[in-house]
Amino acid sequence: MIWSRIEPATSRSPVRRAKHSAKLPHVVVVAVEVVVVVIVAAAAAAAVVVVVVVVVVLVKVTVVVVVVAAAAAAVAVLVVVVVVVVVVVVVVVVVVVFAAF
Repeated sequence: MIWSRIEPATSRSPVRRAKHSAKLPHVVVVAVEVVVVVIVAAAAAAAVVVVVVVVVVLVKVTVVVVVVAAAAAAVAVLVVVVVVVVVVVVVVVVVVVFAAF
């Protein structure tokens, strides 16, 4: 290297000297790392909250759908029972009327 001919081998080249002097203080580096970790942790926490909210909403929607489906099934069964009762009553009335005459 040309600098080793001009300066002693132990000295640094001007480029290396500039890089070394341009390093950020350790406190600044640690502070930036802490800020990055806090931002990443906050983003992860926000993602967890979003997932929990979505799951809760989906569970509530599922419960509502199940309740509505159960109510619809109950109404359908009730309609079938009412129709059967009406048919039986009509048949009994018709049989009684024809038997009386």
